[in-house]
Amino acid sequence: MEYGFLDEAGDAGAGPRSSRVLVVAVVLAAAPQSLRREVKKFRTRLRKKKRQIPELKASQSVPAWNRKRLERLAKMDIEVVVVAAEKTAHSRFQEPEELYRLLCAQALEECLRRFPALTLRVDKRYTNPTLRTVQDHAIRAAVKQIGQTLVIEHGDSAHDPALQQADLVAWAFLQKYVQGDDSFAALLQDRVVVETVLRGW
Repeated sequence: MEYGFLDEAGDAGAGPRSSRVLVVAVVLAAAPQSLRREVKKFRTRLRKKKRQIPELKASQSVPAWNRKRLERLAKMDIEVVVVAAEKTAHSRFQEPEELYRLLCAQALEECLRRFPALTLRVDKRYTNPTLRTVQDHAIRAAVKQIGQTLVIEHGDSAHDPALQQADLVAWAFLQKYVQGDDSFAALLQDRVVVETVLRGW
């Protein structure tokens, strides 16, 4: 059984203040505890005051921290799947969250091609149980072949360091697509097995 951890960077909106790109990243690992231990090890190297930060959120961290964490993550036995969408001013979706669900489903389809039995842990995007159910149905659309097994869990990234690793990866690719800075994503080049960008969404 393989384990996947999914998070996103950017937002699904189409307004003037929304991000131009939405990124969904999945970090795949056979030993998820190693992902969690790595975050905890990194914390021990921070100053005592910084160790109290509840979550290592990449968008709120200094770039040097993110670079170091990516360098260490790249040495681990993982695979990375990234699916992103470049948005237009006029979304083809009636509801912005549909784009997020589409990217999740596409990312999971790629994961299941590689690992037919997968436990996926998703950062808890919705507090509303109904919206979580809608998300789960969209993700399960990726299960298209007999023999594929998908277990979906929802977790809080503040309490699961493995989800913080997925957040870091999504952030790195957002820098590549939005800022034109691929120096962070390049650190993972040997771990990325799928990188897809959908245009005109």
